[in-house]
Amino acid sequence: MKNLQIKYPNRLKEFREKTGFKQNEIAILLDFKDSQDRICKWERGVALPSIPNLLKLARFYNIPPQDLYPEL
Repeated sequence: MKNLQIKYPNRLKEFREKTGFKQNEIAILLDFKDSQDRICKWERGVALPSIPNLLKLARFYNIPPQDLYPEL
């Protein structure tokens, strides 16, 4: 039996790239101590940001939070 992993469709990478941020810069802005691993997992859809982090991302990208996860 295959191990099925849920993927959360999102537009995180699209908005990050539009604003010119790199993953490590977003990690620093979110106080992740230079670790971009979480940002990568969020963008790939294998993990979800917490509500406070989702709100911070939306503020960084100057968009409503629901634009980051329009299918959820």
